[in-house]
Amino acid sequence: MRVLLARVSILAVCVLVVSAATARGQASQSSTSEDPRIKIFGAAKLDVIWNESRPQAPGVPFFLVPKFAGGFTNHTLDINARQSLLGVLFTGPRIGNFRSGGRISAVFFDASVLADQNGFLLQQSYGELFNDHWRFAAGLQFDVFAPGLPTVLPFSYLGGSGSPGNCIRGQIRVERFVDVGSESRLTLQGALSQPLNTYVTPDVVLDEDNGWPNVEGRIGFGSGKPAPIGIGLLTQRPWEVSVSGLVGQLRRTAPPTDPPRRVVSDVWGADVDFRVNLAGFFGFKAEAYTGQGLGNYNGAILQSLDALTWKPIRSTGGWAEGFVYLKPNLHNHTGIGIDDPNDDDLTPIPNSLFGRTYNSTLYSNLLWDLDKSFRIAFEATYRKTEYKEPTNLPNEGVGFHTQFAWTF
Repeated sequence: MRVLLARVSILAVCVLVVSAATARGQASQSSTSEDPRIKIFGAAKLDVIWNESRPQAPGVPFFLVPKFAGGFTNHTLDINARQSLLGVLFTGPRIGNFRSGGRISAVFFDASVLADQNGFLLQQSYGELFNDHWRFAAGLQFDVFAPGLPTVLPFSYLGGSGSPGNCIRGQIRVERFVDVGSESRLTLQGALSQPLNTYVTPDVVLDEDNGWPNVEGRIGFGSGKPAPIGIGLLTQRPWEVSVSGLVGQLRRTAPPTDPPRRVVSDVWGADVDFRVNLAGFFGFKAEAYTGQGLGNYNGAILQSLDALTWKPIRSTGGWAEGFVYLKPNLHNHTGIGIDDPNDDDLTPIPNSLFGRTYNSTLYSNLLWDLDKSFRIAFEATYRKTEYKEPTNLPNEGVGFHTQFAWTF
């Protein structure tokens, strides 16, 4: 009941904040007749991915399937353009003290990302009101929870290897920006979000929300004068650190049985991430998380609830990366990510991929930006996945990924 009252209170506060800000803006200045502006952007990408040991989906390598008994090889090769991107940025008229705008973008994956099929998958689709101190947005967005992002080539990033967050879900978001001194900024973010992400991952097809949104929050602090790094990258502060968290629920109901069965499980997560740029050309970034029921946030090797008990799976993990810009257009990123679910929360299931107890990815890449539009990149990885079921043999192996990209 306390959790329910807390969520209702947060929802009410968010509604009041949005209403008050909008009303204040409308009172001070009426909407103008500025014409909307639209900018089309995108990227054409070709990915060539070879793996010594078979990932669950060769083109989206979250984790490895069990090793084949008898010594059979399970090399895979995937050549695809599913990471190609198409999007639209739009800006509308001023509304009070706020500018209006939004974004729609999509990649060419099937809704079941791990199916390795072509399709059309919305990544972002939202509208927003914003100024130098506030941002209000509603629509399809990336998570507020665990926003750290390693620099790797696959669409899966390090999902399933210690990098939760950055999933795609419907969301209502409020952000507040507070300048601290002349070269520092505090960012406060809160969101009510869809408990399930909008793409299908293993082990969650039976899960559903419990009638309430997830509540996500983040506090971030950045210091130092923003400066561009490399070619075509966003301007960054010398160092940034943030903490984030979420609470929510998942429900799983069995088909009609005697007696009937239903389990409602609490979902929560806590995360810290940081990034440091040293001397403008090398640095470090890392992220660590803990929580339970986080399969919908790419945590616990994409496992949320146990297959038999239906109780949430606890997990911890994280990743760390060092990067160096050899030249403004040539940079290397080397790191490791580890996901470690609690073995006691997993029930081994024969002849299935469930019960993944450990997953790690070691990676190193070289990205060559010929100019602001063209990039050639190469990445080497070493992956390892372990299972609780004894007949599911642990698997490990190297992989190589080459990517050609043209952005516009």
